Amino acid sequence: MSSTNYQLYVDWNSDGDYADSNENISNYVQQLNWDRGRDFANNLTGDSISGTLKAILINTSGIFSPFKSDGALFGSLVPGKTVSLQMGGGSFPYTFPFLFNQTVWTGYVKSIVPFPSLQGNDIAVLEAIGSLGFLNQKTIKVAPQTDRNTGTAIGDILDASGWGASARDLDTGNTTIKRLTIPANTKTIDALRMVENSENGFVSETKDGKIKFEKRQAR
Repeated sequence: MSSTNYQLYVDWNSDGDYADSNENISNYVQQLNWDRGRDFANNLTGDSISGTLKAILINTSGIFSPFKSDGALFGSLVPGKTVSLQMGGGSFPYTFPFLFNQTVWTGYVKSIVPFPSLQGNDIAVLEAIGSLGFLNQKTIKVAPQTDRNTGTAIGDILDASGWGASARDLDTGNTTIKRLTIPANTKTIDALRMVENSENGFVSETKDGKIKFEKRQAR
């Protein structure tokens, strides 16, 4: 029988780590569901979509209640905080590779909603979205560019959205776009799809939250 454990973290103070007080919220988790956006897909079977995570948290202390002014997380329970789900140690009875102690999902808080109970079983529901969903909340503009390979064009779009260079994994691409223009108020995901389709490549999000672009594969 296989066994493992999971740890759920939120970077409440946005300092880039999960080492501060109350950032490991695993002990509060009652139920947890997540997916990573159909990362097996390609242009033949459909586009990759944003991953999602939903955690039901014990909230009898009110720690996840945004309006509890004396709560330990007061002022930090807002959208956009980085979420990391990590698989801890475990065991597996077979010999083929099975990796423990790794990140399995990364995304951003979408909402935290407390649900009081007359029986005292207060909970809060934390919902998070993956990197593609986070980017889809932004609109961008890219000034006219010429002779951009598709990987570079994806980089131009991510630059315009404020997405950091360390959070991307981009192939160079096999296609050169002669003229690239992204008009104002274009959703970032729509701009990414334009380039993705021109290459017949694949844009997705990775388990550690990076935006990944895979070039068209030779046949």
